[in-house]
Amino acid sequence: MTAPFSFKLDATDGLARAGQFTTPHGVMNTPQFMPVGTLASVKSLDPEDLQRLGATMILANAYHLRLRPGDEMIRTMGGLHRFMHWDGPILTDSGGFQVFSLEGLRTINTIAAALMAVGLFFVFLKIGRKARFLFVLLRPQSSWMTRETWCVALIYAALAASYAWPQYVHGALVWLALGAAGFLLCQARILYASKGIPAWRAPLIPAMVIASGLAEGLGLLAIVSLLPAMQVAPIIVLAPAGLLLVIVNSWGWRCYVDSAKAVGIGPLSRRDLASASPWVHAFAHGTPLAMYLLCLAIAPLSQSLAALAGLGAVIGGTIWKFVVITRACHQQGFAIPMQPQRGSGTRAAPKRFSLEPQ
Repeated sequence: MTAPFSFKLDATDGLARAGQFTTPHGVMNTPQFMPVGTLASVKSLDPEDLQRLGATMILANAYHLRLRPGDEMIRTMGGLHRFMHWDGPILTDSGGFQVFSLEGLRTINTIAAALMAVGLFFVFLKIGRKARFLFVLLRPQSSWMTRETWCVALIYAALAASYAWPQYVHGALVWLALGAAGFLLCQARILYASKGIPAWRAPLIPAMVIASGLAEGLGLLAIVSLLPAMQVAPIIVLAPAGLLLVIVNSWGWRCYVDSAKAVGIGPLSRRDLASASPWVHAFAHGTPLAMYLLCLAIAPLSQSLAALAGLGAVIGGTIWKFVVITRACHQQGFAIPMQPQRGSGTRAAPKRFSLEPQ
């Protein structure tokens, strides 16, 4: 344990070089292949296997070890070498990328939660009898709005946990993601089930809201990735995912518009949908498609191009939702069978108002 750190150059070939790196735990030749033991163990191999295979250095991840089993446990066990039962050199990276990427993701989620709180506050102001808002929590078995409220509670609880126990930030963000996914699903179902408006009751509406929400979320992620310490995902991952979502959203919108008459959407609503289609295709589909493709072709500009793609996705998603919710909601063609079933149990609406065949 007293040998100093040193490097001895043995040979060179152009820019390549070979040498020996001496550490207090042994000598290793460079260049070196290091088996990856992220959590202080190489999967399916024990230290004796690694020695027989000729490994001289193992790579571990300090960030993941900090989360599990924790630095106190490793210190109690006598340090990382004894904990791993490995006498040779160990290279531990700082986990800096994971730390900063998760911190950026937590910051983004905090901003999103603040915006959600503003929206919930204005919804609260619209309630005539404020004390009755607690009743929204009581019917998860039949109300999508109740389920949405519970998802919001999960989001805020997970976000608070990520600050209260930063060592468990990874797990807290997983729960937050589950809450956000549930919230998006509830939003899609609420629009579909809220009123007997043909433009809202189209079978494609829930899938369209979910796909558009994912595309917009990815777009916002690309936009904030331009900010320092906010690069939570590499562009090589964002761009292919964005392309897939663009294709899904484009196909969904086209099918929705083409099937409008067949599903009972009236002529005035179809006119509004047709007039909005060029703008939706330009912003929600064309712009992101072109920008994401350029991301993969022009690496130095990939972040800026991805941000432009994300901006187009957000603008396009806002356009089609605005048109469907506020303009294409004409009630001509309104039919009793399109009225959703209200209530449950003994307080359910009469069967004749349900969507179920009589």
